[in-house]
Amino acid sequence: MNFAGEGANSRRDDVREAMSQEKKEREHLLALNQVIARQVMEKSRMVAGACVRCRDSFPFFLSLQIIFGCNSVKPC
Repeated sequence: MNFAGEGANSRRDDVREAMSQEKKEREHLLALNQVIARQVMEKSRMVAGACVRCRDSFPFFLSLQIIFGCNSVKPC
Protein backbone atom coordinates (compact mmCIF):
# COMPACT_ATOMS: atom_id res chain seq x y z
CA MET A 1 0.00 0.00 0.00
CA ASN A 2 1.21 3.46 -0.88
CA PHE A 3 -0.14 5.81 1.79
CA ALA A 4 2.27 8.63 0.86
CA GLY A 5 0.64 9.04 -2.56
CA GLU A 6 -2.81 9.05 -1.03
CA GLY A 7 -1.78 11.77 1.42
CA ALA A 8 -0.46 13.95 -1.38
CA ASN A 9 -3.70 13.51 -3.33
CA SER A 10 -5.72 14.34 -0.25
CA ARG A 11 -3.71 17.55 0.36
CA ARG A 12 -4.09 18.50 -3.32
CA ASP A 13 -7.85 17.98 -3.09
CA ASP A 14 -7.94 20.09 0.09
CA VAL A 15 -6.04 22.90 -1.65
CA ARG A 16 -8.36 22.76 -4.66
CA GLU A 17 -11.40 22.83 -2.39
CA ALA A 18 -10.01 25.82 -0.48
CA MET A 19 -9.27 27.65 -3.73
CA SER A 20 -12.75 26.91 -5.02
CA GLN A 21 -14.32 28.17 -1.80
CA GLU A 22 -12.21 31.36 -1.91
CA LYS A 23 -13.23 31.94 -5.53
CA LYS A 24 -16.92 31.64 -4.58
CA GLU A 25 -16.43 34.07 -1.69
CA ARG A 26 -14.68 36.57 -3.96
CA GLU A 27 -17.48 36.32 -6.54
CA HIS A 28 -20.04 36.91 -3.79
CA LEU A 29 -18.14 39.95 -2.47
CA LEU A 30 -17.81 41.34 -6.00
CA ALA A 31 -21.56 40.98 -6.53
CA LEU A 32 -22.27 42.73 -3.22
CA ASN A 33 -19.85 45.51 -4.13
CA GLN A 34 -21.63 46.03 -7.45
CA VAL A 35 -25.02 46.23 -5.72
CA ILE A 36 -23.69 48.78 -3.22
CA ALA A 37 -22.10 50.84 -6.00
CA ARG A 38 -25.40 50.87 -7.90
CA GLN A 39 -27.26 52.00 -4.77
CA VAL A 40 -24.73 54.77 -4.12
CA MET A 41 -25.10 56.02 -7.69
CA GLU A 42 -28.90 56.04 -7.41
CA LYS A 43 -28.79 57.87 -4.08
CA SER A 44 -26.30 60.40 -5.47
CA ARG A 45 -28.62 61.09 -8.39
CA MET A 46 -31.55 61.56 -6.03
CA VAL A 47 -29.60 63.98 -3.85
CA ALA A 48 -28.30 65.87 -6.88
CA GLY A 49 -31.81 66.10 -8.29
CA ALA A 50 -33.14 67.38 -4.96
CA CYS A 51 -30.39 69.98 -4.88
CA VAL A 52 -31.29 71.21 -8.36
CA ARG A 53 -35.04 71.26 -7.69
CA CYS A 54 -34.86 72.89 -4.28
CA ARG A 55 -31.95 75.29 -4.50
CA ASP A 56 -34.17 78.22 -5.51
CA SER A 57 -36.89 77.37 -2.99
CA PHE A 58 -34.85 77.15 0.21
CA PRO A 59 -32.31 79.77 1.29
CA PHE A 60 -30.06 77.23 3.00
CA PHE A 61 -29.38 75.59 -0.36
CA LEU A 62 -27.41 78.69 -1.28
CA SER A 63 -24.94 77.85 1.49
CA LEU A 64 -24.89 74.21 0.34
CA GLN A 65 -24.09 75.39 -3.15
CA ILE A 66 -21.18 77.39 -1.83
CA ILE A 67 -19.88 74.62 0.45
CA PHE A 68 -20.38 71.62 -1.84
CA GLY A 69 -20.26 73.26 -5.25
CA CYS A 70 -23.80 72.23 -6.26
CA ASN A 71 -23.89 74.91 -8.97
CA SER A 72 -22.41 72.37 -11.36
CA VAL A 73 -25.15 69.80 -10.62
CA LYS A 74 -27.51 69.27 -13.53
CA PRO A 75 -30.97 67.63 -13.40
CA CYS A 76 -31.10 63.92 -14.16
